[in-house]
Amino acid sequence: DNPSAWYEQDYYAWLNTTAGDFNVGVGINTYTYPAAVTVGFNAVVELAATVGYDDSDALGDWAFSPYATIAVEVNNTNSNSVSGDEGTYLELGGAFDLPTEGTAIEAWDWSVPFAIGLSLDDYYNDASGAEEFFGFASVGLAGSIPMSELIGSDEYLGAWDLTVGFTVLFLNSDVALTDNTNDSSDNMQFVGSVGISRSW
Repeated sequence: DNPSAWYEQDYYAWLNTTAGDFNVGVGINTYTYPAAVTVGFNAVVELAATVGYDDSDALGDWAFSPYATIAVEVNNTNSNSVSGDEGTYLELGGAFDLPTEGTAIEAWDWSVPFAIGLSLDDYYNDASGAEEFFGFASVGLAGSIPMSELIGSDEYLGAWDLTVGFTVLFLNSDVALTDNTNDSSDNMQFVGSVGISRSW
């Protein structure tokens, strides 16, 4: 519980490959909570798999790169299900690319990602512990640009990228409001993000 504001720290180990227009991956996700005394969550380990499809040849400008991800909790759970068993999660989503060629921001790659999170088995639950199938839906705006584009040289920066994003989350009120059933404002949340990444 020190620092108490260190809410979550996650680890991901994945292997990904492509086969034609499909990309597939398998991985392990570990969610830990350094402020566990404060938030009351257990560290959770998931086994996960994802399948995506590159539909750019088929749909052209309307391509949205659909994907499906399934994750199964194998150690602990943070759901409040009646059974107390580990849960199974399904996510469906994609992202539309925004054309920027010929504009002042053509150095940026912009997209509109969207997703829906579902419970296949005890992943989302209401305040009484009963299962809820729908967890959330999200839509956002994401952009990335090579850092070298910002300073006009990659002599020192190499393959570093700057990313920014804005996401609107639409939450299942029966799941989101388990701590405060009178606060309807919890149904919609806004998340902003800024990050840097390095590729090899």
